[in-house]
Amino acid sequence: MSDFKPEVGFEYTIGDGKGNMKHKLRITEVQPGKKLVHTFENITQPGFSHVTFELFDEGQQTRFLLTHTGLETFPLETPGYTRKNFEDGWGYLFVTSLPAYLEKNS
Repeated sequence: MSDFKPEVGFEYTIGDGKGNMKHKLRITEVQPGKKLVHTFENITQPGFSHVTFELFDEGQQTRFLLTHTGLETFPLETPGYTRKNFEDGWGYLFVTSLPAYLEKNS
């Protein structure tokens, strides 16, 4: 997403790539270099949560913490909304997709 702006109030949508799920996200808090919080709202089914990304300096390294609250508001009996599906999705994004993107664009 080339037009992403880490600013409070910025809204954007994401999908599962298959046209099955669509989510609207709105940034609600920004602490540059430290914290980004956004809502995570399902457009086609129930579900509203918050996702927080935090960075912590730890000497020569940086610790990353992702917290996703409000999962119980989603239809968890639906396969796409199981806790494992959320864990797998975030894992894929940060363990596979982001490193590949950074390597390709560095």
